[in-house]
Amino acid sequence: MSKRLLILMCSIFLIVPLLFMGCGGNDGAAGPAGANGTNGTNGTNGTNGATGPAGPVTNTNESCMVCHTTGRIADINNNNSTTGMHYLAANYYPTLTVDNIVVTDNGSGNLVVSFTVKSDGVAKTGITQSNIYFAVADLIPVTDPPTTDLNHTPQSTPQFQRWTYERGYDNGAAYSSRGTTYVWGTFAELGAGNYRYTFKTPLGSTTAADNGVNFSYSDVQRMWIRAGLTGYNTGAGVKDFTVHQVSGVGAVLANLTYFERQFVTIQACRQCHGDRLQNAGHGSGYVDTKVCVLCHSQVTKVPSYVAGNYMGDNTTSGGYWFGNWIHKIHSEKAVNATQDFSDKTYPQDIRVCTTCHVNLSGGSLGAGDLIDNWKNHPTAEYCGTCHVGFPNTSHKASYRFVNATPGDLTHPGGTTQPDNTCLTCHPGSGARTDLIYPVDNVHDTSPKPGHFNALDNNVPEFDVVITPSPVQSFYVAGDVITLTATLKVHATGADVPVAVYTTAKDTAAGLSNNRLYVASLYIYGPRALPKPIFAPTDNTQAHSLFVGTVDASGTVLTNNTGFKYRFTVPTGLATGTYNIRGRFADFGYNRNNPVAGYKVDSTYLTTLQIGSATVTKKVSGEACANCHGSESIHVNDHIAPFNNTDHCNACHDYSGGHAAVLSNRVHAVHDANPFGDMVRTQSQQTPAGGISVDTSREWDKVTYPQSITNCATCHNSGNTSYRSVVHEVSCLGCHGDNIYTGGATNHMIQSGGDYPAP
Repeated sequence: MSKRLLILMCSIFLIVPLLFMGCGGNDGAAGPAGANGTNGTNGTNGTNGATGPAGPVTNTNESCMVCHTTGRIADINNNNSTTGMHYLAANYYPTLTVDNIVVTDNGSGNLVVSFTVKSDGVAKTGITQSNIYFAVADLIPVTDPPTTDLNHTPQSTPQFQRWTYERGYDNGAAYSSRGTTYVWGTFAELGAGNYRYTFKTPLGSTTAADNGVNFSYSDVQRMWIRAGLTGYNTGAGVKDFTVHQVSGVGAVLANLTYFERQFVTIQACRQCHGDRLQNAGHGSGYVDTKVCVLCHSQVTKVPSYVAGNYMGDNTTSGGYWFGNWIHKIHSEKAVNATQDFSDKTYPQDIRVCTTCHVNLSGGSLGAGDLIDNWKNHPTAEYCGTCHVGFPNTSHKASYRFVNATPGDLTHPGGTTQPDNTCLTCHPGSGARTDLIYPVDNVHDTSPKPGHFNALDNNVPEFDVVITPSPVQSFYVAGDVITLTATLKVHATGADVPVAVYTTAKDTAAGLSNNRLYVASLYIYGPRALPKPIFAPTDNTQAHSLFVGTVDASGTVLTNNTGFKYRFTVPTGLATGTYNIRGRFADFGYNRNNPVAGYKVDSTYLTTLQIGSATVTKKVSGEACANCHGSESIHVNDHIAPFNNTDHCNACHDYSGGHAAVLSNRVHAVHDANPFGDMVRTQSQQTPAGGISVDTSREWDKVTYPQSITNCATCHNSGNTSYRSVVHEVSCLGCHGDNIYTGGATNHMIQSGGDYPAP
């Protein structure tokens, strides 16, 4: 290594440590703070964002669905028949059927029947003796009257006389009930849902519980088989057949598969009572009218629920034969001292016989079709079940024959006429005269001008048509629509005078002055939560169409071509189906000064699609007409037929202050809940815990004909939103209680829902 390089290296080794170690002296005091810097210039504000979409206008269930939705503690959306809140098992049991019935005999005079039992179409095994009953009855002809001890003459229609009723327990013992012991034959399960039973009572014999004294081998026989696992899980099979006698022993001659003999089909009963005939006595266990007549017969003597009485006793304290029993119930009359049905609330005019006397079975009844017997075979016995006192006191004053002395209700044909003479003055159909009163004519209550039974004030004056311009499959916000209403005279079909459209309103009766009392228009929706579409700027339900009237939401353009209304579709409307309803009257009902002879308002209803051409299904469907009839019209100032709930929503909407919301009112009425009506609950409950007197809303008097939990009875449109979209006004109808002593109503209020108004 050179000397120079060596000196350089030594110098590096000495200098580098000093660089890291520094000097050992004091660093000195900190210097003064520097001056603050100058603030920068603010930047330019950005451009505002676009306006967001309109918020939802439908009710969002608020807090209800915390507990009342899928998987929660009280799930109303659950349609499981055992765990669902509104799905009681009694409403949803499987349907049992008894068919493939074949009747033979055992060669010793005892009938043998083989049959199949199915549950929802699947073979049902395990049916035991305690699950099944058997009965046979003889159809007694008119020419073979019953014995006088039953006191049933005249018998103008063949009747069934039961000659055996057999049932037993699983241990083989005979069944006993109300002091009567029934017989039991031989029962066997054959597998795959097939069974066989051999009757113990021989043909032509009788039992202690029956009185088959009129048995004849030449008569038609009816066999009934009832299979039942629970009170609402039953099936019935009926087979009509004839037998013949061989050396004193009966043998089956022929199965009469065509013979149904029915005056009323069970499908007619199901219109109101539902598939399981709920609230129809023991109807849920005896599920066919073809079965009812075997016991509820004029010529069958069987033990009754009332000790000492017999269902077949017509002239004393019984009266349980089927025609009398059913007519008395539905006409709200007493059968006897212990069976008084005057507290029933039949939901339509009892004179509409075809509500029940109609074949709704979907098939032919063959030789047994007696559906029209109500008009084609009038008798004092059957007609007298509704026309109490007939024929001795005849009809009510309103039915008095023409030219009768006032107050004279004596039947003009006399009091001793046989049944076969009734048709002389009461044929099944035809025109009415001073002496001829056809049965169908006087029982037709449809509102027709000059009709015998039609109340003139329920016959509309006008036929109305409302047309939109322009015509579109649907409309959106900003569209301008003109609605034109034109009228024709209902009685003649003629156009009304053009001056009717341009003449001011008045209250005088008669169209001669070309003035109307009512000319108004309702536009409301959507179907699930209806309100006037112009709320809240114009919360009026009806808009006047008289010349010169203008409202905040549109303009009246009425001229001599029709009543006209122009409006602009507002923003914020929910997509769906809305309604347009017109109401017109020359002299309508005035609740403050009702005048006889007023005419029911003439109405027109059509739909209006907003945002989409897809029609929104109704929440409930059109089930109202099943019980109330399609032609029933509300009385007085209610002018809405029961066959379309869209009419009702025009007033019973969510606008508040006009009427109870329809879903609330309907639920309260059908649940017979005096606390359920929101109008009554808000204004008429008292701190003492009662309700102030208001007889107009005594819903607790209503007798609903089936289980109120069977929601699907009314909600039959296919729209199932009622299970998942909860509004307290609806729930209140059934669940509402005393706000001072109860809990359900207060629970709804505290949960913050749409009670008392949405």
